[in-house]
Amino acid sequence: MARIIAIFISLPVHEFAHGYCAKLLGDKTAEQQGRLTLNPLRHLDPIGVIAMLTVGFGWASPVPINASNFKKPKRDMAIVAIMGPISNLILALIGVYLLKIASIVFLNNDSLIFAYYLKIFLNYFSIINITLAVFNLIIVPPLDGSRLVTCFLPQKYYDVFIRFEYLGIIVVFVLLFFGFLDMPIMVVSEWILKFFDWITYPLDILRNFVMNVVM
Repeated sequence: MARIIAIFISLPVHEFAHGYCAKLLGDKTAEQQGRLTLNPLRHLDPIGVIAMLTVGFGWASPVPINASNFKKPKRDMAIVAIMGPISNLILALIGVYLLKIASIVFLNNDSLIFAYYLKIFLNYFSIINITLAVFNLIIVPPLDGSRLVTCFLPQKYYDVFIRFEYLGIIVVFVLLFFGFLDMPIMVVSEWILKFFDWITYPLDILRNFVMNVVM
């Protein structure tokens, strides 16, 4: 249940970030089609959710973006693309902060059902958002990482890339099915989680101080 709730929060925020950024850059397609919302039912892709629940990373139904509405299509598409993973990393960092704050407030009193399940949820929430960000930065269309690469391609190669973009989802399925993505995503995600743990270390110091005072 904790994983499902975390997914229903994380995926909509990811897509909302894309749509809202696109709106700021001049494209209101997502808003006009009712996709500029945090309602998870407007964003969930059944296969992407199943992938999240089974292998730990997946995707939502992409918000519609019309690059022709941008002043600089290639650059602005890259900006829109990166905002999805950034939104998930922000959520993950918030999750790590809240988890450590919960550990201070409740200390090690996991006998409280609320405290126990809150910590489980925040842990899942942080991990899911990190893996979602890392997964979407893979340089395979239609994932966000491919949008960043196309920003630097010459126009003739960019046109070819876009034309065959639909094949990318097949590549993603193959990589997921054979587990080729498991280790790279796990390693990068662990690096990011350790970094977040490091920058929130003052909360660990505070927790140790509180424990010493109470005990």
